[in-house]
Amino acid sequence: LFFFVSGYFSGASRQKYGRSTFLKKTFMRLGPPAILFWLVVNPLNSYLGYVLVKPEGMTYAYSPGQAATWFLTWLMVFNCCYAYIDTEDLDGSREVPKFWRVVKIGLLVGLLQGIAGILGILSGGSLAEMPLLPIGDGYFNALGYATGVLARTNGWLKKEYQVDKDLVKKSKIYVLVSALLTIILCFACYAPASPINEGVIGVPGLGVLVLSVGLFLPLGPYCPCVWIVILNGFRGDTSVAEDETGTAKKCVALFKFMSGAAFAVFLFHYFFVTLYTYVFIEILDITQGIDIKFVNSTATADTSLGNGNEFAGFAFVASLSLVSAFLFGGLLKQI
Repeated sequence: LFFFVSGYFSGASRQKYGRSTFLKKTFMRLGPPAILFWLVVNPLNSYLGYVLVKPEGMTYAYSPGQAATWFLTWLMVFNCCYAYIDTEDLDGSREVPKFWRVVKIGLLVGLLQGIAGILGILSGGSLAEMPLLPIGDGYFNALGYATGVLARTNGWLKKEYQVDKDLVKKSKIYVLVSALLTIILCFACYAPASPINEGVIGVPGLGVLVLSVGLFLPLGPYCPCVWIVILNGFRGDTSVAEDETGTAKKCVALFKFMSGAAFAVFLFHYFFVTLYTYVFIEILDITQGIDIKFVNSTATADTSLGNGNEFAGFAFVASLSLVSAFLFGGLLKQI
């Protein structure tokens, strides 16, 4: 979704300024934060994790890294590619694809991403730090950026544009079914009583493998479908009935707040993940007497949590870190 929004605004900037000025503004806007986070902010987060857990047998060493801010580098790459594409065909005449065409495109992208994920596993797991392991999202990011450009140049997000109600309805159903499938597969892979639990079978990493194989094709159409659902809400959901406009306005306000905070969320979310992970570790120690010691690194612990605590930890860290990051990003936007 972030790359969709980025593509949308890049489409506007390319049309307004032309190729050379567009590229200059790209590097002036994205280059400094990319370098700052690579050299200073991301290593600071690594140091924060080191100070909090104090791993045995490890001495902190400064190491620059992009961490979650790899997206800045790739956004510059996408902008460079877009700058040198002939835009004469982007004349504003394209319509939003029908649902089954969206599904076909998504399945193709999902297949390509699955192949890339396998190559990523064989080569180390990433391409210029864009996640590829196990499935990754590289091709989905490219699809999001390209769709954002098309949405801008064809006016798909304008209020007067008539959205296909059938497309929105079927997209909502697909998103719901995909979410349920993901939940079922996760429980099948990690629930203690599951016959394919990696602990029961004794094959480490089996759960990740099953999820990767089971979800890489469904995730293809899921990505554009969830964009359709979210962005239809962002533009005010012109497909809703008149008596629902009050709720729609509230949704628009929420989406505008979230979109304004999104850039900061990507940049600072890692800090909140680090802090809430440490809080959860302390909660386990206080409530269950589980004293977790880290050995040789901030990612290697000497104590197994068990599936129940792993699920609880994921829910705790994911929910609180996202909420906190969006609130923090929203406050930064206000400043």
